[in-house]
Amino acid sequence: MSKKKFTILGTGLVALDIIINGNPDTLPILTAGGSCGNVLTILSFLGYNTFPIARLASNEATHRLITDISRWGVKTDLVSATNDGSTPIIIQRMKYNEHGEVIHRFEFRDPENGKYLPSYKPVLAKAVEAITETVNKCNLFYFDRLSRGALELAKFYKQQGATVFYEPSSFKEDNAHLLRDCIGIVDIVKFSHERIPNFEIKFANGFAKVEIETLGSKGAKFRSNRGKVGKWHYLPPFKLNNIKDSAGAGDWCSAGIIGHLAELEDFDIDLMRIKDWADAINTGQSYAALSCNFTGARGLMYNIELNKLKILILKLKTEKKLDNNILKSLSKTGLMGSQKLSISELLIENN
Repeated sequence: MSKKKFTILGTGLVALDIIINGNPDTLPILTAGGSCGNVLTILSFLGYNTFPIARLASNEATHRLITDISRWGVKTDLVSATNDGSTPIIIQRMKYNEHGEVIHRFEFRDPENGKYLPSYKPVLAKAVEAITETVNKCNLFYFDRLSRGALELAKFYKQQGATVFYEPSSFKEDNAHLLRDCIGIVDIVKFSHERIPNFEIKFANGFAKVEIETLGSKGAKFRSNRGKVGKWHYLPPFKLNNIKDSAGAGDWCSAGIIGHLAELEDFDIDLMRIKDWADAINTGQSYAALSCNFTGARGLMYNIELNKLKILILKLKTEKKLDNNILKSLSKTGLMGSQKLSISELLIENN
């Protein structure tokens, strides 16, 4: 299957990120973000057909967001911008400790007036029919926020033959009924141990066909539940020097895994062996490691051309390390600061 024929739909957090590095002489960087926004934009950059499903507001923030993802070929047919929508704005403030290590702080209030910034609104269940009529089939459906609308979309596309990939940021008790409904629908679940430390206890009998737990700088582990709950397999991390920004590494890992699966001839999740999953997750880990060398959740794709990136990924997977001089020689000046602006300008409605 050609890359352009492999279609990924996704819903969840699609946001506008404002990256501030703490230097008053450096302008803030405005870029599309959120897990769903990042994963689908990265996959479009890698050459696949992607459609985010989002319920945004009609304002300047949405205009900036749409402009950014459109630059990378993301299809915006399923993105609405209406008065009852909301475009989340997240401030990522970067600082450095005495060891030169990056410290992130995510802010959800306007620094000018202290008011909460716009937050996420899920796609409504009543919109599912119109969405599925517009795009009625995909190869993989991704979601990172659990709602009735997201689950109905996952159920529909699974019935059409799609693989369902769920990346929760947490498991909230008030969503327990929806979590139960996920079982039998979700094929792949990927989560951070930092965010969901009790997964093995909570789902001792299994949650999905494949479960991937990321362990940050310690690597990852996974299990394949084929017929019965499988045992966990550990994968060590890829370690690189000159770490600039680890934000977005998880999104690159997810996109790398999905991209790897898309490249397989006649991909069938039920036929994947342990070594096949290890290879797919290694691909994701290599993208995640490289991404940490650049500022911004998707800074890697603004700095390294796709053909060169593929060479780096192959080299990193093969040799388990990468010379920083090689990385510098291939890098270009990419993600740059925007002009100074206030949050209020981003909230101005577009008519």
